[in-house]
Amino acid sequence: MTNTTRPPRRPSEESTKVWRSVLTDYKLEQRHEAVLLAALEALDRRRQAQAQLEADGLTTTDRYGGVKAQPCVVIERDSLAAEGGCVTHDSPARPQRTEDGDSPVAG
Repeated sequence: MTNTTRPPRRPSEESTKVWRSVLTDYKLEQRHEAVLLAALEALDRRRQAQAQLEADGLTTTDRYGGVKAQPCVVIERDSLAAEGGCVTHDSPARPQRTEDGDSPVAG
């Protein structure tokens, strides 16, 4: 178990807080930290896409004058799917508490 409080490289403030909170509350093995890292990277990417969409709007005009979705719409959608796919209800990477209620462990 590594259980370090060092957040991933270049994380957002939000991801850093989540990283530290999870590693404070749960004992994670390295493979679980990798899943958490992937989820937080997807969260950061989704937030970047949302900011770009907020600035530019949901649609753009192509070179022929047609209206189409901004590329960040796809980035936001894919990032949200990646976040959800990192930890699912049946995932063995999902942190769980011990049966006797002791401190949480990854199971």
